[in-house]
Amino acid sequence: ISSSCFYPKPKVESTLLKFTPKNKYFKINDSKNLETITRIFFNQRRKKIKKPLNILFKNVDEISKKLNININDRPQNLPTSKYIELCNEYEKSVS
Repeated sequence: ISSSCFYPKPKVESTLLKFTPKNKYFKINDSKNLETITRIFFNQRRKKIKKPLNILFKNVDEISKKLNININDRPQNLPTSKYIELCNEYEKSVS
């Protein structure tokens, strides 16, 4: 928005932002489960994800194959979608 649109005329240009809500949401039964998972994974984020997976799951190899996760990756290298998938698996194993 041009500065000439205002009175008194400011010395800066303005911008109008329009926010629209996302239509695509991730389905999680309990957000605390996702919080638990991310806390465990990012507690020592420079470590590989094998150890956090061992904390959360008994069958790490099966989970890693099912979700196509490399256990030698680091937590910051996993996309958000993988954390959602991990959360869904965690919810299945807990219930």
